Amino acid sequence: MQAIEFSPEFVDRLANVIADRVEQRIQASLASSLRPNAGNLLDADQVAKMFRVKPVTIYAWARRGILPCVRLHGNVVRFDAAEVAAWVESRKLSRVNTTAIAARLRSGQPATAPASLS
Repeated sequence: MQAIEFSPEFVDRLANVIADRVEQRIQASLASSLRPNAGNLLDADQVAKMFRVKPVTIYAWARRGILPCVRLHGNVVRFDAAEVAAWVESRKLSRVNTTAIAARLRSGQPATAPASLS
């Protein structure tokens, strides 16, 4: 089988298109699952489904103060949708360095994000 070679410009453009589409899908997913209105409280199961983690992870993040929560009474914890949306926005990483990804692809290495982004 013959190898296909792509120009660095093509790889850069492709990486930008992919990054844009991924960002659009994430935004659409967040917009549909988070309806930020005052008092729109979510339980740990709902937040866990949004982030595709187990509810125990959401409880741990809340306990450590990583994820903002509302303690109603005793062990009852809820999450304000507007605060969760703001938390997501605050944790967004800057755009992926497409030049670095293109260089990795050209050298035959996998196009994974640098360890600092993981």
